[in-house]
Amino acid sequence: MLFRSGLYAHGSSLSPARVKVSGAGLDLGDPQIRESLNLFIGSPAEGSAPFSLARLEQAGTLDFSAELTLPMPASPATSAAPSLELDLSVHLDRIGPESAPILEKMEGGGHYDGTAWRFDSLQAELAGSRVVLNDILLQPGSEHNWLEARLSVPSLPIDEPHLQHFLDAHTLESLLGEMGCSGEIECTDMRLELTRQADATIGIHLKGPVTLREVSLRLGLPVIVHRAKDVALDLFYENGRVRAAARVRDLDGEVAGRKLSKTGLQITYLEPRLTIEALDGRFEGGHLRSIGHSGSAPSVFFSLDLEEPYAFSLAGEMIDVDVSQLLRGIFNSDFANRGKIKAKIELSGRLSDLMGIRGTGSLRLTDSGLWAIPVFQAIFAQLGFESAAIFSRFDARFAVTQGKIKMDDIRLKSDLLSLVGSGTLDMKGDLHHDLEVHYSLVDRLGPINWILYQIQRRLLRITVRGNLDRPEACGRASCRERV
Repeated sequence: MLFRSGLYAHGSSLSPARVKVSGAGLDLGDPQIRESLNLFIGSPAEGSAPFSLARLEQAGTLDFSAELTLPMPASPATSAAPSLELDLSVHLDRIGPESAPILEKMEGGGHYDGTAWRFDSLQAELAGSRVVLNDILLQPGSEHNWLEARLSVPSLPIDEPHLQHFLDAHTLESLLGEMGCSGEIECTDMRLELTRQADATIGIHLKGPVTLREVSLRLGLPVIVHRAKDVALDLFYENGRVRAAARVRDLDGEVAGRKLSKTGLQITYLEPRLTIEALDGRFEGGHLRSIGHSGSAPSVFFSLDLEEPYAFSLAGEMIDVDVSQLLRGIFNSDFANRGKIKAKIELSGRLSDLMGIRGTGSLRLTDSGLWAIPVFQAIFAQLGFESAAIFSRFDARFAVTQGKIKMDDIRLKSDLLSLVGSGTLDMKGDLHHDLEVHYSLVDRLGPINWILYQIQRRLLRITVRGNLDRPEACGRASCRERV
């Protein structure tokens, strides 16, 4: 450690006196040096609680040069306040405890004008990831914003080492554990503000664009964000709690392995609730979006409490989605699945109580050939249809209650006939459906054929039992013979 000092006075006796002091290699492990530094960086406003950042453990060295100006009084009865300017160069090994440092390898230089610090740039590492702070304004005496800066992080992994100092333990566990969140964030020229809190902790405000890369998480279904660029983020961390809002304009990703692209949405997080609103994007040849409701507020697509009992709600619709892509990989064969699907669903409940989930919805398939689905195979085989059969439309309304999907107004229509009925599907995949056959040719039958049709119609009722993997379908007469 090296010190140099000098006293300079120029001109007349009224010229100010200047004291210059410089030093290099000041060790922040020395309590006296750290205490002196806190006078310029960590001192709280008068009457406020000691600031926690001033008490953080630090390791490394400082170089400085200071000039104290002592102006001569205009008269013996007056006095003039001295002024201090200080230049500082930091070479910090770490800020924070050695076992879990907040920042490491910090380098940069700044100037103190007597009221505030200004740094052009500071560079550091956060758990091995490069962090750059530009245009830094540090105001030790401020009661509000203690630090303002522009923040850039080229690559920030979503994991515990990188997030542990900025999220409370409960939120971090929910994010990384229950939601299984992982991936990478890029921050470019974000606005960073550090504020003093009433309990002497640090408040954080981040605002600006971020880019998400290969982010995966579980929201009931697995979600992967391959890329979402220029996400407008506004995040606050105050008094140990997080609140945030984000606007996504062009998301490219997957939901349960199905492609989602060119998607816009809004995300809000008010601890503990995560909410996705105003979702609208391309989804497997069609669209996926929030169900619109009256009023000016954005429509909620999905919300989830990140704590027990994990209350959630869902309100979404698919429009003209390709059936073959939607059902890809679910059944043994995909070749005979074709057509378009339109569906609405609204659900609410608790993920910790699947039997308590409630909801309603509707479903419509058009120009569909569903031979690859075992249930339809069994029905079509009972009717004598081949795999090439096309149904012009399949409609159904359903309700979810007590662990069962109750389907009403089932209508499966082709050029030859229609199937009409209702049934239930439970959590185990067990089926219990009853369908009637209605021939489309009835309007063109003569009187005698019409009477024969009415007699035959009573015999053409199809029951579907078994489960989704091994369904059993039979006509009414066949069922009696089996009994």
